Amino acid sequence: MVRLSRKKIEKYIWNKLFHIFYIILNKKKNDEDFSNFILSIFSYPEEVMIIKRIGIIYLLLRRYEKYKICKVLNVSKASVNKYRLIIEKNKEIYSYFIRLIEKENLLNIFEEVFNSLYGPGTYGIDWKAAWERKQKIEQRKIHRF
Repeated sequence: MVRLSRKKIEKYIWNKLFHIFYIILNKKKNDEDFSNFILSIFSYPEEVMIIKRIGIIYLLLRRYEKYKICKVLNVSKASVNKYRLIIEKNKEIYSYFIRLIEKENLLNIFEEVFNSLYGPGTYGIDWKAAWERKQKIEQRKIHRF
C-alpha cells in the first residue's frame, strides 16, 4: 500500500511538478533509460500498482471478462469495477488507451500473455476461440518481420 502524506500541495506547485514529470518521461529514448528511471524513482509496490492499473484498463478496453482479468492480474472484482467506472466517466482515458491499443507491439504483448494463461488446452475455456486467438498472434508475428 502506498503511503501519502496528509499535507496537501498547492495546485500551482502540483501542476509544475506534474509538468516536470511529464517532460522527464517524454525524454527517455530507450527501454534501458526508461527502466532505470522507473526503478530509481518508484518502489516495487508502486511499480506493481501502476502496472496492474494499466493492465486492468487495457484488458477492459479489449473487452475481456471481469473474472478473467481478476484471475490474470490477481486483483479484486472491486478494482476492476472501479476502473470500469473510471473509463465510462473519463472519455480522455478511453481515447488515450484506444490509441495505445492500436499500436501493434502493445497489442501483441498483452495477447501473448493472456493466451499463455488461457490458451488452447486450458481447462474451462472456449477452445475454438483460444485457437483462433493463437493463430491471430502467430499471423501478426509473421507479418511483422
